[in-house]
Amino acid sequence: MKLTNTTIIVASMLLWASCGDEENDKVDPCTSTNYDVEVNVIEFPDQNADNGQIEVSVTNPGTNALSYSLNDTLYQSLNSFSDLGGGDYRIYVRDEVECTSSEAFFLEENPLFVLTVENGTGSGTYSSGSEVAIVADDPELAFDFSEWTGDTDAVASIFEANTSIIMPSGDITVRANYEAILYSLTVNEGTSSGEYAFETVVNITADEPPEGEVFTGWIGDTIYLTNAQEASTTLSMPAEDVQITATYAQIVYELTVTNGTGSGMYPEGEKVEISATPSSIEEFEAWTGAIDLIDDPTLASAIITMPAADIELFATFSVRSVSFSREVMPIIQSECRISSCHLGFGSDADFSTYEGILPEIAPIRTTVLDCTMPISGCLPQEQIDLIVAWIDAGAPNN
Repeated sequence: MKLTNTTIIVASMLLWASCGDEENDKVDPCTSTNYDVEVNVIEFPDQNADNGQIEVSVTNPGTNALSYSLNDTLYQSLNSFSDLGGGDYRIYVRDEVECTSSEAFFLEENPLFVLTVENGTGSGTYSSGSEVAIVADDPELAFDFSEWTGDTDAVASIFEANTSIIMPSGDITVRANYEAILYSLTVNEGTSSGEYAFETVVNITADEPPEGEVFTGWIGDTIYLTNAQEASTTLSMPAEDVQITATYAQIVYELTVTNGTGSGMYPEGEKVEISATPSSIEEFEAWTGAIDLIDDPTLASAIITMPAADIELFATFSVRSVSFSREVMPIIQSECRISSCHLGFGSDADFSTYEGILPEIAPIRTTVLDCTMPISGCLPQEQIDLIVAWIDAGAPNN
């Protein structure tokens, strides 16, 4: 008989006597002995392996003690046999009076089936019912394992990268699948916030600037931007979350003040204080340029309201009359008429009076300009300007 499953057809075996028949007219004790024998397969052997096991049962042994043998070799009282490979066998049953019978059977091998694991480990040939560990390969950068697909009915968990499969009675294929990880892009004051896969090129645009302001650039994770100074640009998504912010600043315009203070960059509508800066020998006359924006262009210090444009202003001056008695004489007295100098002794000029100074105005002008006089060193520029202006005006005694 051929054993292909664990339910084995009962073999009713009429035992024959192997004992002696010294007297032919005696009744054979084995003639009427009839046992119901079952051979049960506990485990079918795998292909090319000796791991099969069977068990023999006799349902009507009576009071006889039975022994068992495979292929009529060694008899044993134990009714099971293990470490069997596939093939043909004969089971022998013998009772205590050595009445023996046998039955042939074929023990089939478990067939092996092919398991193919794509993008993972565990491929091989396995018998039906075997539990096989399958492991997905490590994902590439910016990808995660998603699920197993294919012949997944016997997979323990299709959503686990490391799982197992119970081998069915047939060849099967399973595949490990991966999905791109999505990373967060946050665009403050701009468009295209969302989730994107690694290396996705995203177009981003800054929001329109508020009134009176201008886009000044992107801040944050700007290394991924094509141009952080452009309001509309692109970003190549890295394998991490990214945040960028559009920045704005007030639009400013340039104010240039010539011969005065107040130059700088200002937004439209700002009130700016301007002041003319005449020299010591000048006096303010008027402002020229964008004077319609000045609250009072006749004043040396005034207020200008900044327009939405660059503008220029010019302070103009006239040379004023320099006073000999109030401005020039004090300088000469403190800087030139000092101990042992210009005191009027001998040939030395007397700088104590207008009359003593007047003959010397030519050398005075030259020496203060080239800083050879006074002997203490060069005068401050303001004082030089006063002396030269007074002399150039005719050196009046005023």
